[in-house]
Amino acid sequence: MARSDGVVTLTIADEGTLSDAGDISRFINATMIMVTAWTSAAITFLGCDTLGGTYASIYDATGTEVTIPASTHSGRAYEIPAAVMNFPYIKVRSGVLGSTVTQSNGPYTIKICSKN
Repeated sequence: MARSDGVVTLTIADEGTLSDAGDISRFINATMIMVTAWTSAAITFLGCDTLGGTYASIYDATGTEVTIPASTHSGRAYEIPAAVMNFPYIKVRSGVLGSTVTQSNGPYTIKICSKN
């Protein structure tokens, strides 16, 4: 597969729990950088095959929701799990399915970076 570097910026609005959608289809591997302060919450992911489609929570092969454990996250970078990278379009959620955490004093910027 051809190399494709780049950055995709996702935003969670003030008082929001879910980011806008981002196109990561050109990335093989990626890292998520938490740019702004974050109310302590786990990070989970939703994926879709089309930008404007219906996004679904992403689970691993054991049936566990793909999660980055709760933290304030600000200024940290995380490898995006392979189960998430299988989707061309993703959203990032504050909290887990059924227990989201509102992010106040936003907007919150999340950068998805790749250098394949």
